[in-house]
Amino acid sequence: MRHVPYLLFLDGEYWGVYYLTEKFDTRYVSQHYNISQSNIVIIKNGELDEGEEDDLALFTDAMTFLSGADMTEDANYKKACEILDMESFTDYFCAEIYIARASDWPQSNYALWRSRRKGVGKYEDGKWRWMLFDLNTDSMSMSGMDENMIDRTRKWNAVFNNLCNSQQFRQLAADKLVQLSQTVFAPVAVDTVLDGLIAGTEEAMAVHFRRFYGTSDELFYETAEDIRMFFKERPEVIKNMIRESFPDVRLASE
Repeated sequence: MRHVPYLLFLDGEYWGVYYLTEKFDTRYVSQHYNISQSNIVIIKNGELDEGEEDDLALFTDAMTFLSGADMTEDANYKKACEILDMESFTDYFCAEIYIARASDWPQSNYALWRSRRKGVGKYEDGKWRWMLFDLNTDSMSMSGMDENMIDRTRKWNAVFNNLCNSQQFRQLAADKLVQLSQTVFAPVAVDTVLDGLIAGTEEAMAVHFRRFYGTSDELFYETAEDIRMFFKERPEVIKNMIRESFPDVRLASE
């Protein structure tokens, strides 16, 4: 979701820092993926958010297959790739695993969408694609650094767990996790983004903390440094996690 920070005043009284964000709905999907709104199905937390009852039944059938079929069989994994946009699925789950998203995920706070009818557009193939949102708690924290998030995710998500029985998927997931550590989540990339966010909001956050907590903004900077340290140490933790959970997978750097 794109977002814009802003300051809120009610009747002239300062009410702190807030963020305007995009909303995941049919208009969002239509604007970003060039699909008619009437041709979009969205599932949130296992329930129909946009679409028709038949769409929910198809979703349930798809998840039943994905969580129960023998993924060591090439034919079943091939069918899984016809049901899912496997790149989207892998990107989504590996991103959540990388940032150590816990507590309310993956058992809740998840969403996915598909086109109801197949068309000529790139994203009108009827495959399910995942939507990343609500990352404001229990993630990117040093306190969650040591938990094996691959194993935790397998415990709480039947589809991910079953796909991990496929050697092809294990390799795909491992490669993606390592790629994330070298690109968007590389320490130097995180530092650049974090420095920009701090510079753009620190003055407002100082007032925010005084307004609501009667304290300095020390916690603001401490949290930022906690995130910075998390991503500095995460690459090696991720490699060890892969070795522990996927012992048959060969890392590209080894």
